[in-house]
Amino acid sequence: MTGCGMRVRVRLSTASLMALVPGAALRIYPIHRPYPGLELQEMFPKNAIIALVHGDWQPFGLHQGSALLDLLRTLISVWYAAGRLLGVYHDRLDVLAAFVRSPLPFVILGRVVVCSASIASLWLVGIAGASLFGELSGTAAILSLGAIFIHVRESHHVWLDVPAATVAFGAAFAAVRAVEDRSSGSLVLAAALAGLAIAVKHSTFPIVLPIVIAAVLAGDMEPVRVARRLAFVGVVASLTYAVLSPAVLIHAPETIRLLRAQSQIMFHLSAGISLRVLVGAGIGWATLLLALVGLIASARQAPRQTAILAAFPVAYTVPLILASLLYARYLAVVAPFVALFAGYGATVAGRLLLRRWSAGGAMAIALLVAADPAMRSAQYDRLLARDDTQLLAGRWISRHIPFGTPLTVPNVVPYSNPILPPNADQLRLYYPREAAALIVRGLGEPGETYPARYLGFFDNPTEDWQPGTGFVVLARHPVVLRRRNPPPRLVHRLRAAGARRVATFRAIRQPLGSDALYDELDADYLPLRGFGYVLRPGPNITIWQLPGSG
Repeated sequence: MTGCGMRVRVRLSTASLMALVPGAALRIYPIHRPYPGLELQEMFPKNAIIALVHGDWQPFGLHQGSALLDLLRTLISVWYAAGRLLGVYHDRLDVLAAFVRSPLPFVILGRVVVCSASIASLWLVGIAGASLFGELSGTAAILSLGAIFIHVRESHHVWLDVPAATVAFGAAFAAVRAVEDRSSGSLVLAAALAGLAIAVKHSTFPIVLPIVIAAVLAGDMEPVRVARRLAFVGVVASLTYAVLSPAVLIHAPETIRLLRAQSQIMFHLSAGISLRVLVGAGIGWATLLLALVGLIASARQAPRQTAILAAFPVAYTVPLILASLLYARYLAVVAPFVALFAGYGATVAGRLLLRRWSAGGAMAIALLVAADPAMRSAQYDRLLARDDTQLLAGRWISRHIPFGTPLTVPNVVPYSNPILPPNADQLRLYYPREAAALIVRGLGEPGETYPARYLGFFDNPTEDWQPGTGFVVLARHPVVLRRRNPPPRLVHRLRAAGARRVATFRAIRQPLGSDALYDELDADYLPLRGFGYVLRPGPNITIWQLPGSG
């Protein structure tokens, strides 16, 4: 590790730039495709637009942190202003109407933000690796992070984890630099980035640990001066957070209540996948082992800097070990730190195993370890590029079933429903405050939509449902939202009523093997592992026609 007076290299070497290209490609492609997702794709863009319509900056979830939502709100405000100048929009509700008609352009805006943060992570990891451990380690670190599956997957979602990871890593690196060069500017930057990280995602609060360590070590150890530095970084971080998340502070009691409720769920509700399995699928044990080698070597050579770099990922992981409910995306937050140490681990292993050809050995080790997660990331991207069964079913319905025909869909919550224009009742359900204005703008017209019935409400099937007329859509998946699968008695009723199956859209091959692994909690129709069973995103969908329809 570079000694005192560390020089940060802001430019990547040619080798590092070459290593960055495949990682960036895995994150950019297929950014233009309309893969659906109510929460992981549409939640933030939709609520940013609703905040614009209401003329406020109120976050939809106080427990989440509001920096990402506020950034999207700002960008969509600029979007709206440009639309007003060009005559595309007459008022703010026109933006929401455009979103309801076609969410994709606004979702792509959110993807660009998250993808940019992800590529910035690749650059930061390369810069940090080169500055701390040498150019070779920086290149190997980029290769490692570029391939880590969970970081690639979350780079395709419009969610908090990847932006939070990028900012938290930047804060820790700035903290190391503050200790190395005893620079007040680096300390200010580290504290500000720590405040930003928490404003993006509240669960990154352990980032205060590397900032505290840096404040203690970044100057004279006289107690009074240490106390001043601690107070200084505390004020900088707090002010940054307050500026970027004012609504959270304004509604502090509600925020605390929501955070407590979330904590109760995370530590007392048993659901989801174990951390051990998630680490194997999301990061990879070989990558983690290489990171452990790098961590040990770094700790022996430069214990103070290593303590700063390791403080956040260790403290962040402890609650995950204790939790009983885990989302796979939580691991994306520590991915840059794992990659940094894995890059150094590859260099150390190459030097130990192949002294004469240590550089070639290090790159060979880095490439070998990155091969499996890179392949799974590419498989994930390949499936994202294919049309979801919900889109295919929606197109089939629009082409073959006249508007106004009664249509029964899987659930009132449209995770697995065909993608269709919402009718007036659905507008009132999904946009209660704005529905009347949206209907005035021509949305929900009976001649352009379908009157809908529902087979279930959340996980509760409609027990008294009986076939009538029209068409019925069934959606089934062996893992994701399986509690919402149509019960056998419902299919028996359809057959007894003389219904016939007129269209089928397959997403997965069955039976699923034991190697298939899905993130059930996020209702993601693409797996973490076992891509060979998947034909395209979405559930298996069948469309049934009842007698006397069409």
